Amino acid sequence: MRITSGADLVFISEDKKFCLLLPWQTMTEMLSLCAKSFGRETGGTFYGVYTEDGIKAIAHGITKPSCLSLRLPSLFIRRTGCLTRFFRRLWREKNQYYLGEWHFHPQASSRPSNMDLEQMKKLAAYEKLHCPEPIMLIIGRTPPTDWEISVFVFPRGQNECELFQIQSSERRENTTAR
Repeated sequence: MRITSGADLVFISEDKKFCLLLPWQTMTEMLSLCAKSFGRETGGTFYGVYTEDGIKAIAHGITKPSCLSLRLPSLFIRRTGCLTRFFRRLWREKNQYYLGEWHFHPQASSRPSNMDLEQMKKLAAYEKLHCPEPIMLIIGRTPPTDWEISVFVFPRGQNECELFQIQSSERRENTTAR
C-alpha cells in the first residue's frame, strides 16, 4: 500500500462503527521513536478526543516509553510512571482522553501477538481506565522507510475489531509502506 507522507491517516472498521484519525505529525513521531529503538520494542500511549457521536477518535499526541519500561527485541512492557496524573491533567485542562496503546515490532509483522491481544482485553475490562474501547496501534518492520501498521479497537466485553486504512484526501510526497 502507498502511504502519503504528510497526509493524516484514517482507519475505519468494516462496519464503520469505529474510526481513528491519526495526524501525520503523530505518526512521524512514532516512526522516529521506532527507528531510534535499536531493534528493541518500544511504545507508549496515545491520547486525543472523540467526535460528538463517539464514532471517531482523533489522536492529538503520544506518550513515549518511560525509562522504567522493559524494551527487548520481542517484548515491551510499559511502566505507567506518572501517566495517571498526566491523563487526569490532560482531561481537566484540555478535555482530552486516553485513547489506547501503541508499540513497535522491530523487523517483524505489525500483527498483534497473543500477549498483545490479552493485554488489550484486560485494559478494556479495567473500568478505572475510563476507556471502554481502547485502541491498539502496532508498527512493524524497519521504520522510517519500510513499515506497516495494524490498528484494532477492543470494545469492552466483545471481540477485537480491526480498523483498515482508507485513503486520505490530502496528498504530498509519497513514501512506501506495507
